Amino acid sequence: MSIKDNKYLISKELDSINEREIAILDQENTDGSSWDYYCNGQIIQATVYNNRISGIIKELADEFHVEITADENEISSNCSCGFKEGVCNHVVALLYSWVNDREDFVNIGTLVRRLHDKDKQELIEITERIFENNPGNVRFINPVENDETEIDNDFFDV
Repeated sequence: MSIKDNKYLISKELDSINEREIAILDQENTDGSSWDYYCNGQIIQATVYNNRISGIIKELADEFHVEITADENEISSNCSCGFKEGVCNHVVALLYSWVNDREDFVNIGTLVRRLHDKDKQELIEITERIFENNPGNVRFINPVENDETEIDNDFFDV
């Protein structure tokens, strides 16, 4: 499949999520603060890529990273807030944003298509900015095979 094909379309599972479903999820799992997060504009850096949406929910001094994946049989989610008792309000807020403001989500597939039209120098400059913003991204170019640090046992010999 070439890059110009429909490889980066939004999945039908993600596209079919509606506000009624989100409202039910909200009622079952949160105290209504999800709607407040959405209405107060606390969702930033919202993206969509095939069957996955992600974003950051700003809450006072904290930022929570949310990722939601919609497959044929289920919607799964992950949030950096650490909530373990069902679905957190950050996830529901991102879903409200998706069903009401999906045109504001950055489509990663569209960005990838645009990258294919860039020349080598432009790609290098973009990569430099990505590393400057988040040096941890170097792992995508120079992956570490084993994250465990080797321990020098001779260090402990006295």
